[in-house]
Amino acid sequence: MDEFNFIKAIKPKYYKHSSVVKGIGDDGAIIQPNYSQQLVIATDTMVENIHFSLEYMSFEDVGYRVLAANLSDLAAMGSQPLYYIVNISSSNQVSNQELVRIMNGMKELADSYKMDLIGGDTTSSNQLVVTVTVFGQVDQNKRD
Repeated sequence: MDEFNFIKAIKPKYYKHSSVVKGIGDDGAIIQPNYSQQLVIATDTMVENIHFSLEYMSFEDVGYRVLAANLSDLAAMGSQPLYYIVNISSSNQVSNQELVRIMNGMKELADSYKMDLIGGDTTSSNQLVVTVTVFGQVDQNKRD
């Protein structure tokens, strides 16, 4: 994996939410939350051959699935999706193009919810592991 070329390939041209002050490409993301809303955060990790198999799923399917699991958690909290962060661990046998395909699967779903990709991390691993953290908002008067 060539981390810098991978980041360049997935970095959005613009952010859908004006609350994103700084997104992908720095050491961290900066967001300016809406103070009348509460922030909801959920995360899931999916491991190859435990949560998914590339024998019957495309790379796009993997990305879509891991983000969908997180969106389900936000929905359970009555939250409107805003942003997501992706951490990917993979072996050298997974190419940058295949990693971009995972991100494209997420992007397809994220675009339908107007979500912004605001960061993440990449590491080497013996197997493919994808962790997504999502951020949503809920009106503070609607939560228990």
